Amino acid sequence: MTRLARVDTVPSWSLASAALILVFAFIVLIVGTTAAYVWLGDRSTTPLIGWSVGCLLIAALVWQTRARDRAGLRLGASSAPIALVMFVGVGAAVAIDVLGLAVTRVFLPVPELLDISIDGVSAGDVVLAALFLIIAQPIGEELAFRGVGLPALRAALGGWIGLFVTSAAYGVFHWVAYTPAYSAESGAFAAVWYGMIAPIAAGLLFGGVRVVTGSTRAAIAAHMAFGIFALFKLLVLVN
Repeated sequence: MTRLARVDTVPSWSLASAALILVFAFIVLIVGTTAAYVWLGDRSTTPLIGWSVGCLLIAALVWQTRARDRAGLRLGASSAPIALVMFVGVGAAVAIDVLGLAVTRVFLPVPELLDISIDGVSAGDVVLAALFLIIAQPIGEELAFRGVGLPALRAALGGWIGLFVTSAAYGVFHWVAYTPAYSAESGAFAAVWYGMIAPIAAGLLFGGVRVVTGSTRAAIAAHMAFGIFALFKLLVLVN
């Protein structure tokens, strides 16, 4: 708790610069998704492909704009073993999901996997989902939010407030980018939970991992663990 409250370093980029990266991250994700629909048409897998391209473009955007201070992204080794970080990540993903089941009374896939869960899941769908949830999304989103956004917000607003604001922004990003379209039977609160509240909770964990370990690489690993659980949950739901 002391470590989370303490701001150890101030990044070389400004809060305004970090905010622009987050705004452009959303725009780039929309561009990738739009391009996928133009090239592939309206298929159940089109959003996954578009989001994957978008997240990789986000990673490229962050990497290019931070060319003068890539060390500030803190992509070096974590102070905690990556295997331990992923173990904690899976446990946190399970805990958030169990809480979601308790408050919503429905067991649903994450919004990103809703289209393929409705149309039936093939081996190709699983591969695309894995590429997105375990590789593209963790790398792109963590570089933008925990690599760039979190340090700037913590330096400007303080340790705890910066962590919460980053997580809230992350939840809003998920709500808009991966708008949940669950059936009416699921209930409106289920969409809010899975589409925004659960991502905010996940963002708090990813941010906490980034601060405590001093490594964005560790935050990426924690996010990958969430992706692994989401994929496992999808397979459970469709079988």
